[in-house]
Formats: sequence, C-alpha cells, structure tokens
Amino acid sequence: MIELKIPEIYWDEEKGVRLLVEYFTRRRSRGDLFYSGAHFERVGGGGDAQHVADRFDSNDLVAITTLSVSLEPHGAINLLTDPDGHWARLLSLIPRDARLENPGSDALIAEGGPAWELWERLAGSKQHPSKPDGSGPVVAGKLLARKRPHLIPIYDVRIKQLFERPKKDHSFWAALAA
Repeated sequence: MIELKIPEIYWDEEKGVRLLVEYFTRRRSRGDLFYSGAHFERVGGGGDAQHVADRFDSNDLVAITTLSVSLEPHGAINLLTDPDGHWARLLSLIPRDARLENPGSDALIAEGGPAWELWERLAGSKQHPSKPDGSGPVVAGKLLARKRPHLIPIYDVRIKQLFERPKKDHSFWAALAA
C-alpha cells in the first residue's frame, strides 16, 4: 500500500473545518450554493436512501453532474435498467451503513470484494471490459461515493494531486482507511 500524504493544511483541524464549512455553505449572489458539488450527497435525498440504495436512479445521474462528470445516454440507460443485474446485486452486498474507518469494512473494499468489483465493472477493467458508455475510473468512483458515501471517498484528478497519488492507484481506499 502506498502511504497517504496529507497536506499540512489538513493537520490543522481549525483550518480544515473552515475549508469544509466554506465549501458546503458559501452562497452565490442568487442565494444558491456556490459549489455545485455541495449538492452531490443531497440530490433526491441521497444515493444511500433506503428506497434507492441498491439501484442506480436518475438522481444519481444528476448528482454526478454536480461533480462535473456524466455518462453517455446509453451508459445512463444501462445503469437505470441494469440489464445484467450486476448493479443491484453488488450494491446489495455493500451495507448502506458501511464506513471506511471500520475495520469490518476492509473486505468490502479489498480486491475481490463487492465495492472493488462494482468499481471494476463501472470503470471497465480487463476482467470486466463492458462498462457503461461514458463511464471510466472517475465516473465509477463518483457513482460509488454517491451510493455508499461513508465507505467510498471521491477520487479524481484533484484528489490525486492533493494527496500526491501515483498515476495508477489501487490502494487509495485502503490508505485512507488506514
């Protein structure tokens, strides 16, 4: 596992909290939230709400657009209709209340675990090449973060740069958990 390099500003709890508060509360002149990503977890009541936790719905597709990603139309239809049943099966194997910091969740995110397999299917790995159209590693990660926000962290180019992660990174979840 590659060590997680945490920027110095986040070691100062007061500064870290201030940055989070600004992100989630700063308003535009219109009165709505400045950062569209601040809506990600709230759209439609959340992707982990009991009635939608084990399937993808249109609110999940809208939510990922707040983080500047989207699927192609056929990819969206694939997620919504789940023709092979993979999405519902794998989501149902990941408890809604699973938390990254809980050692009992390690098997969920480990290679071969349901979160790992779901990410691979959404991202399009060698083992699971038929991903939804328009999906890839970043979209896959954001969809998983939407469905299991306490287990799967957002991971994109900004996070990769912030934590100085390598180009190919399969240990971020475990490093963050540790």
